[in-house]
Amino acid sequence: MSSESTSELFKKNEIRINKLFSKGYILACLVPLFVFTMTVTGLFNFSLGLATFGLCYSIVLGLVFIFLLNKKYYKSSFKYIAIIAIQGITFIYSTDVDLAVTIMYMTGPLFALLYFDPKLEFVSCIISIISMIIGIVIMAPEAAPHLYIPVTPLFFILTTGGAHLLEMIFGSGLLMAATIIARKMMILVYSNGNRIASMQNDLIFSFADMIESRDGTTGEHVKRTSKTVAYMIEYISKHKDEYKINLSDKEMEMIAVAAPLHDIGKMKVPDAILSKPGKLEPWEFEIIKTHSEEGAKIIDKTMTNIEDPMFVRIAREMALNHHEKWNGAGYPYGLKGEEIPVSARIMAVADVFDALCSKRSYKDAFSIDDAYKIMEDSKDTHFEASLVDILKNLRNEMELIYCGE
Repeated sequence: MSSESTSELFKKNEIRINKLFSKGYILACLVPLFVFTMTVTGLFNFSLGLATFGLCYSIVLGLVFIFLLNKKYYKSSFKYIAIIAIQGITFIYSTDVDLAVTIMYMTGPLFALLYFDPKLEFVSCIISIISMIIGIVIMAPEAAPHLYIPVTPLFFILTTGGAHLLEMIFGSGLLMAATIIARKMMILVYSNGNRIASMQNDLIFSFADMIESRDGTTGEHVKRTSKTVAYMIEYISKHKDEYKINLSDKEMEMIAVAAPLHDIGKMKVPDAILSKPGKLEPWEFEIIKTHSEEGAKIIDKTMTNIEDPMFVRIAREMALNHHEKWNGAGYPYGLKGEEIPVSARIMAVADVFDALCSKRSYKDAFSIDDAYKIMEDSKDTHFEASLVDILKNLRNEMELIYCGE
């Protein structure tokens, strides 16, 4: 796997953990509030000064993370700020004799493990070890006299403190090893997944190419419509608020991948009709129209048990409904408006635009200008108006596809 792919993989994971931390830390601020309340009421034997400082510290950082919730989550420094925030809270409460346990100091390194970043894990472990040393020194005067055999603070630091420190160093070593191993495993799994996905995409394109060749065209139709769908999906992803199209990132990815299968039902159409030059007879066109339902059946039978359920659903929608029209005059079911799945609405725009711009045995190719005019005239009848507008905004990309050939 390329270093660029690796970087993108861990960037996505980092953003995910940053979001989780931001929300989790805000909830965790309830703990300092609880400790402060219990200390003030005398129900918990803790330093009022430390309880107050811990509450203020957590509230200030909580406000910072609330602010960050509305900003970009990916900043190279974010995870380091998060680790320091965790370690700060840990340090404040671990200076209490009753709360000073090694596992509390391990909170930061344990959280850092989620990033699969050995450098961050190392920094977190060092910060935790230093934090523990300082905490033991601060706590020693209070803790030493309360041991079963009273000792001096120095003796406490060298014995009990030393034991805690050895535990911390050993635990840090294990976490460092776990981080390195987990990172390598994550890269390996991701790399294998990419190879499998690439093979699947190649098979899908090859399959679609064979289908297209039966009606006298080439696989270029598949490639062009797939590119157009990919461009539209990318545009929608960047302008979600403007177009209000309710699709998750994964759904958008699946639409782009499933696009080559939209005409898979043509496998069931006889060659004599599929490759007939000239205009089809009405009864022949009725047979051609069956390819949408046949496509849905093929996808159900061949992919249900081997593909992601979301991919199967979207591929089926696109194959079945890409000839439906916004005004309800399409086929096979005469769906209209938002009754038509959004994946099929997008596919319909790409499919018709390619048909207009491509030469067939029964017609010449329209120019880009004429194709756009026809698409514009078909807004709110054949197509959803906003999707035609998106295609218009992709004029440069369409010219690269159709005029650069």
